[in-house]
Amino acid sequence: MKKKKKPDFRSMIRVLLGSSDNPATIARGFAVGLFVAFSPLLGLHTFLAISLAFLVRGNRLASLLASWICNPLSMIPILYFDFKVGEILLSTSIPFPEHIHTLQDIVHAGSQVALPLLVGGHLIGLVLGLASIPVVNFLVVYLRRNQKAATPEGE
Repeated sequence: MKKKKKPDFRSMIRVLLGSSDNPATIARGFAVGLFVAFSPLLGLHTFLAISLAFLVRGNRLASLLASWICNPLSMIPILYFDFKVGEILLSTSIPFPEHIHTLQDIVHAGSQVALPLLVGGHLIGLVLGLASIPVVNFLVVYLRRNQKAATPEGE
């Protein structure tokens, strides 16, 4: 029995480049995935990426690949950056609570952090998502052109 190989990132890129979707569709999918990657709504990234890609008529695989930028290794730096940008935009400074003893203390501390996280994360995601559209569009066209040039005529 042949062991099934799990798809890796490179094979997914190859599938994406080999798809019949036009570069603009792939770029829209990637943009919404990038937007979702910077969202602090952890646990909803996959659902949001696929749903938003469907709404903007973007490529769902590109959306998933971009949303995976936020993974267990990058999550803490992304959320910290989201929070700091949100603090700057809201002109607030939230001190770290010194004494957390009860669930009420945790909820209060979390409610202070939630708004800066949401504002910062969604603004960063929006800016990076919009900025990625022409870049991804160009890369898809460029890589497809190089892929066709590298393929022999007989194939």
